[in-house]
Amino acid sequence: MSKRETSTAEESPRQNAQASGAMGVSPASVCVDDVIITPLLAQRESHTPDYRAENEALTSLAQAMATAPETIFQELVETALRLCGAQSAGISIRERTTSSSVFRWRATAGAFAPLVGQTLPRDFSPCGVVVDRDALQLMSSPVRYYPYIAELSEPVHEVLLAPFHYRGVPIGTVWVVSHD
Repeated sequence: MSKRETSTAEESPRQNAQASGAMGVSPASVCVDDVIITPLLAQRESHTPDYRAENEALTSLAQAMATAPETIFQELVETALRLCGAQSAGISIRERTTSSSVFRWRATAGAFAPLVGQTLPRDFSPCGVVVDRDALQLMSSPVRYYPYIAELSEPVHEVLLAPFHYRGVPIGTVWVVSHD
C-alpha cells in the first residue's frame, strides 16, 4: 500500500481489514506516514544495557532452539516482552489463504496472548508496511490509520515492529506494544 493511500474512521473496521490495493480506501486526513514515528527513536533516552538479562535471554533462546525448536517463537516473544518492558509482544508471519494473503499471529505474549492465531490483512496492516519497506517501524496510535485495531482487546498506544526474514526475504514481523 502506498503511503498516499488513506483510511477514515467512518469506514467499518471490517471494510478496512478487507482493504487491499484493488479495494477502494476512501481519501481522508490520515496517511500511513502520519502514524509512523520511527525517527523519534533517535531522540529518546537510551536505557542502560542490562548485559546479564540479555545474556540470560540469549542463553534461554539457544537452549530452546537446541531442545524444543517448536517453542522458539513463543520463547522469543516472551523474551521481547520482558527485555523491552512491553505490555504485549508477538510474531506475525505472512500466509497465503485461498483468497488473500494475511499475517497470522504465530506467537503472542502479554495482554495480546489470547489472540494467538488471529490474522491481519497483508495489504492493510502495520506488518505489511514493515515487510514492504523491509525496515524497523515505530507507530503511534496506529488505529488512526488502521481502524480495525480498535477491535483488539487492548488499545495500541505504540507498536515497534521489526522485519522477520527467511533466506534474506522479509516474511513477517516481531513486534512489541505499549498499551498506555
